Amino acid sequence: EKFIDIGGPSGKFIVSDTASCAPLEVSIQADVKNSIANFWDFDDGTGTYDTTASSKKIHTYLLPGVYRPSVTADDGLGCIATVFGPYIRVGGPTAKISVSSNIVCNDEELIFIDSSFFDVNAPFKSRNWSFDNGFTSIDSTFIYKFNTGDSTDINIFLNVVGSVGCEDNDTVKVRVFAKAPLEVKDKFIICKGDSIQLSSSGVHQYEWQNSGTLSNLKINNPMAFPLQNTIYQLRGFVSPTCFTDKSVTVEVKNAVSGTAGPDTIICNGDQILIQAVMDTIDSGQFIYKWYHNN
Repeated sequence: EKFIDIGGPSGKFIVSDTASCAPLEVSIQADVKNSIANFWDFDDGTGTYDTTASSKKIHTYLLPGVYRPSVTADDGLGCIATVFGPYIRVGGPTAKISVSSNIVCNDEELIFIDSSFFDVNAPFKSRNWSFDNGFTSIDSTFIYKFNTGDSTDINIFLNVVGSVGCEDNDTVKVRVFAKAPLEVKDKFIICKGDSIQLSSSGVHQYEWQNSGTLSNLKINNPMAFPLQNTIYQLRGFVSPTCFTDKSVTVEVKNAVSGTAGPDTIICNGDQILIQAVMDTIDSGQFIYKWYHNN
């Protein structure tokens, strides 16, 4: 009696977890028979090699995706077999808030959008928005109008969850102003023919009037060179519909000239009255400061 013996390697897989969030660490055990060399392929571009019949590997899948690990067994007699494990689904969303502006005034509307990315193997399951002021939403896109009374910062939180239970969070800060916080130095005095640099701050866009005597209408500190008393109007913007108007006065004085009286000769120890005579006619009082040449 004769027998035909058909050999060759065979095996089976045991995997600790087949669906979870990235990064996913799994324990993979392969029980292989009739093999002297086992070549592992984790299906993510990595692999390893061993010669044991029962081998356990700990492997971490870093990126979302669907993976199917395998072991190719070689019995050394020319028979090679590849044993495939179960599919491993690695998921995980990336939360992302998109907002029409990070700066707003009271009673202005902002558009909020959930721009989160969900892996194809772990699609969207749920989202939750929450604001510092107590507002919540589950919508993907919505419009919100702030009304805080005083100027303040509002933190916006978004939590998203994928189909295999993985979640991620994103947050942004929105600055809410009671009104556009425009600050200016509101009065300057110069002599006729001089120029002065105006000063303002606190907002993101500036629009000056009186263009004929300003060096630039779109900056916070243009040079002004008025020939007479001038009031400059400034509008400061936080957003196109959130602005504050203020004025800056530049008072122009006539150039000051005068004399300290005629030259005089006196004896040592004598006194003399020296009186300044001003040629300029102008409003207000003069401030005098006297010097001598020694």
